[in-house]
Amino acid sequence: MTTDWNAPGNPLDQPPEADAMEQQRSVVEDVQQDHMPDSPPLDANVADLAEQHAAVPGDQERPPASLPTNANAADALEQRQLVPVDDEDHRR
Repeated sequence: MTTDWNAPGNPLDQPPEADAMEQQRSVVEDVQQDHMPDSPPLDANVADLAEQHAAVPGDQERPPASLPTNANAADALEQRQLVPVDDEDHRR
């Protein structure tokens, strides 16, 4: 027995009612969920901010503690240079 898929009354011609209802729903039910906040949540700690690569509050408000207030660009560059640590097993 073969089935004529083009015959009227074929159950596959009409999608189920649940599919029609699903097509009418929005993808995101809560509109606020789709909005990215401009600022971190108030309960975020330093580790949460670092994980998201966000600036920790107060980091950009003051210069680093290792530089004096009158430091110039060369001083800042010098502070960022890696100083090699002597090998502990090396004897002089």
